[in-house]
Amino acid sequence: MLIALGVGLLFTLIVVFLQPFASIVWRLSDQLFLPTSPSPNVVIVAIDDESLAQYGKWSDWPRSLHAQAIENLSQAGAMVIGFDILFADQSADDPELAEAIADAGNVVLPVVGVEPMPSPQSEITYRDFLFPTSALEEAAAAMGHANVAPDGDGVIRRIPLVARAAFGKVVEVAEELRTYIL
Repeated sequence: MLIALGVGLLFTLIVVFLQPFASIVWRLSDQLFLPTSPSPNVVIVAIDDESLAQYGKWSDWPRSLHAQAIENLSQAGAMVIGFDILFADQSADDPELAEAIADAGNVVLPVVGVEPMPSPQSEITYRDFLFPTSALEEAAAAMGHANVAPDGDGVIRRIPLVARAAFGKVVEVAEELRTYIL
């Protein structure tokens, strides 16, 4: 009887801490989601190889290019413009980009959590956040965290709607984008 109890306890500890069935659970949960066609209302404007060949490494692009992109998207009737580029460092082009962001009135900029920390709360907790420069932050219609947490197999199955800093600051996925994410 004691041996069976010991074996049961050992099996329970292995299942809880090593999670040997995690990949099976992930595959089964993937089967619950049927592939669907993307919405024609959502358009992703990405930095592609052709753009990199023309303008060079994207981190070296002048922010005036991003300002021009915002102006083009606004003229095309974009309801929300969400950036996944963090403009955390000052640039000479910040005033031009801030003006384009303010004129559009619908630009959402990212906030990025730095150094994840263990937390008893359901929100993901980070030691701190990186924000865009103050001029860009003030011009933006909203801010939203851009962190994702892939499962152990590298697949992103969830997007946390709330991220918390270790010292209490909370950042959510921007309401403007949440409509399209959900």
